[in-house]
Amino acid sequence: MSTAETPATDCDNCGAPGAATDRVRRVYVDPEAPNDPERATVTDEPELWCSSCSANYPHLQVEA
Repeated sequence: MSTAETPATDCDNCGAPGAATDRVRRVYVDPEAPNDPERATVTDEPELWCSSCSANYPHLQVEA
């Protein structure tokens, strides 16, 4: 899978300055059904996330 890595910028999730970021779409997991992808909500707008946020929070990579 290819990612859309961008030049260093601030992370839209944690605000880390000057981080290398990837374009992702945020995923909100339903706390009553955390393992059911059908009940998750995916945002329409892509965000720029650092690797730390991508490793710790649910998201979908935006293809290049």
